[in-house]
Amino acid sequence: MKTDRFIFGFLLILVGLAIFVLYLGIMQQYSSSIAQFGMVVSEKMQAKYLEAITITFIGGVICILGILICIYAVLPTTTSVTQKSTEKLDRQEKLEVGQIELLECPECAKELMPGFKLCPYCGFELKPSICPKCGNQVSVSFNLCPYCGAKLREK
Repeated sequence: MKTDRFIFGFLLILVGLAIFVLYLGIMQQYSSSIAQFGMVVSEKMQAKYLEAITITFIGGVICILGILICIYAVLPTTTSVTQKSTEKLDRQEKLEVGQIELLECPECAKELMPGFKLCPYCGFELKPSICPKCGNQVSVSFNLCPYCGAKLREK
């Protein structure tokens, strides 16, 4: 996604520069003609000069827009605290409903796909835990047994 934005921004820079340079040259030709002949130029030449100025300006704006898009594409994405806590609540709800067995490693907190037996980031073994007190199967990420309250592991 970010690569696409960067490429789009880069293309805008190229197009904007091409328009800017092309019409800047045309604008300079008209301005030198106006300087040679003084203010005695046809209305058609004045209109073409104003058109060249306008299109040169538009080319510059397109170029600046491309630069801004490229900058936006390379900036790191950040999420707000509210968004992160909402995502965490969503994950917890999914865990409670049983839709997803495990979403993050209890050791390194990296996101994992359901069914992983081992965390690919830190090597933590993700096999289901059995509560030593009541014998129920519990998630490896739990610190306390949700059935009897027994302590399962240290934080």
